[in-house]
Amino acid sequence: MLKDLLNWDKIMTADRYAGGHSEIMENLFINAKVVGRYIEENYQGSEAFAYKIAGKKYVLVVDYFGSCSGCDSWEGASDEEARNLCIQLANNAHEFRSIGRMIDFILSNKKNAEVYDMREAVPLAQIMIMGHEDRRVLFEKY
Repeated sequence: MLKDLLNWDKIMTADRYAGGHSEIMENLFINAKVVGRYIEENYQGSEAFAYKIAGKKYVLVVDYFGSCSGCDSWEGASDEEARNLCIQLANNAHEFRSIGRMIDFILSNKKNAEVYDMREAVPLAQIMIMGHEDRRVLFEKY
């Protein structure tokens, strides 16, 4: 389970403020590398991160951030609340065997992009496609 891979050392020592959770999202999982990110450039909004975990699987996480403690649960969160928020992120994440499968999933759900949990995933997929050296690798079926 992804919640077993949460990087508690980094998460629990990160600053807890509104307006984006880059520090937490960059270090959300142990033995993970961020391979793509899209953060809505606004005082509040959504962010999508793609991870490669331990060289074996790819994970998509989409999160929301607010501009103040009234609309961002992370600001001022207790340790227990922070743990619960991160467990919820892990439980809502999508796992894939390849980055191509992740992108296929995102683009096949593009019509549902107005749905909160996929809204920022579409621009993330576009960024990953444009930034990848060999697009054929992305869409290879296994």
